[in-house]
Amino acid sequence: MSLTRTTRFQKLYGKLNEIEKSEFREFLSLSYLNVSHISKKVLENLKDNPDFLGYLRKNFSERTVWNTLSEVTKLLEKFLESKKIISDSGIDKDSNLLHEFNGRIRSHYLYFKKELARAHTVKYYHGLFEEVYKRSFLQYQLVARGLDLKILSEVDNMITNFYSAKIILDILLLLKEDKFRKHIWNPDRDLAIQSILSRIDFRGAIEILKDTTPELYPVLKMYYLLYNLSLDPVNLPALRDVHFHLVQNSKKFSDRFKSEVYFTMFNCYIMMKNKGQSGVNREMFSMMKEKLNAGIINDLQNEHNEDNHFRDYVIIALSLDEVEWASDFVERYSHLLPESRKDNEAIMCKAFIEFKKREFILALIHLAETKRIDSMNAIDYYSMFIKCHFELGNSDECSMALRRFSESLKHIKQIPDNYIVGSQNFIRVMSKLLNYTADRTAEHLLDIELLINNSAMLFERKWLLSKISEINSTR
Repeated sequence: MSLTRTTRFQKLYGKLNEIEKSEFREFLSLSYLNVSHISKKVLENLKDNPDFLGYLRKNFSERTVWNTLSEVTKLLEKFLESKKIISDSGIDKDSNLLHEFNGRIRSHYLYFKKELARAHTVKYYHGLFEEVYKRSFLQYQLVARGLDLKILSEVDNMITNFYSAKIILDILLLLKEDKFRKHIWNPDRDLAIQSILSRIDFRGAIEILKDTTPELYPVLKMYYLLYNLSLDPVNLPALRDVHFHLVQNSKKFSDRFKSEVYFTMFNCYIMMKNKGQSGVNREMFSMMKEKLNAGIINDLQNEHNEDNHFRDYVIIALSLDEVEWASDFVERYSHLLPESRKDNEAIMCKAFIEFKKREFILALIHLAETKRIDSMNAIDYYSMFIKCHFELGNSDECSMALRRFSESLKHIKQIPDNYIVGSQNFIRVMSKLLNYTADRTAEHLLDIELLINNSAMLFERKWLLSKISEINSTR
């Protein structure tokens, strides 16, 4: 096989410095370049395989080697032309290059517009703006080498407006994530940069960007609304604003991004519910069905409890007496759960369903088949076990389980503080409820009602209130 192509590629590539080699790799990622899979693989291995020809011959047939060499050489030549670094010092120069220079600038201008348009022609996903900026900025640099001031002015305005939108989006994303993290995990930190960024007039910035980059407005407004929600996650009107915007602009967003937004909204609904706003259950249930009907179910495959709302779907449905829906949900979607927790989660949810049907013995049978593999499983197990035995009148079993539950909370890790507080308050109320069933003292009942009403975080609040109501009706 002739080594002409090999020698030329190695000669050209050897003239590049490390920065230019990095630029070449970035150049290859541009969407308009049709780079074959083999050439991509070869070029990815180039820096780790100095013996370029030896690597090719070891891994590919002679014909594939020749075709690949031809392609990668042409790609490198195209890059060199684009960068206009071809010189007389050891690199052959096509005499027509200078005459074609303006044509190439025009080509880069069109590629620049094509790359920038991806920000609104592609359904938005997290990271899209970063990708678009990196690729379009490379083309912008190439266009900037030209002498057409009109084109240069146009692309300069376009890249500046897009970058302004990207900066605002990045800041909103940073602040949103930090605010939600504080609400859930209560981290003790107050960074100066966050205080500075929070002083930006985001509403005003979004309105300005609506005029300069109207095609990006749906994405920017979504992040602004999510940021607003992060300031107060139990603000129901703010949550409804996010939901309305998501539905109205559904076609602008990828399923992955929509899943992330639904996940955030669901977490906020749960915070409201845990604070006693039981009226949100119907809205949560409606949103769950909307999400499932749209085929957005990838979150049910997440490994960790905090990233997977499978059990919450069942709990919310049961709180609305949607027993049949909950049973159907478990049957239809439990196969999506990760293998490590599939059976355990499905069985626990079946225990929830049997308890709702007042089949307390069956619920306990299901509970006996579960494993307390994480903190949430332990909380679910003990609270369900205690409720079942209380309903069955087994006070001794309840008392022992309450002690074990209280002890287990001392060792629970990697769970938000409010879950610990909610569980501890449940134990306090249940202990007082057991005392009341033993002595029927009116003061004990009053203490229980006060404790329930004064506990901002309390698990099983609705069930506990139903027990108080039953007691009052029989007095």
